[in-house]
Amino acid sequence: MSKSDDAPLPCDKCRRLFHPATLDAKPSASDLEKHGSLEASADAGCDFERLECRECYGPGYLPR
Repeated sequence: MSKSDDAPLPCDKCRRLFHPATLDAKPSASDLEKHGSLEASADAGCDFERLECRECYGPGYLPR
């Protein structure tokens, strides 16, 4: 990671700042509702564009 990649990023749900490596990507709420699960959203080719912290993410949290 370069120095700029270490800059804290906000969790898209709670807005607190975290190191990027501690955030996990998640599909939009509408994609999750439409497909029913993270796995089904991924299989459908949805973009995992939200970044959420461990507390906000819920089941399936797997940071990089």
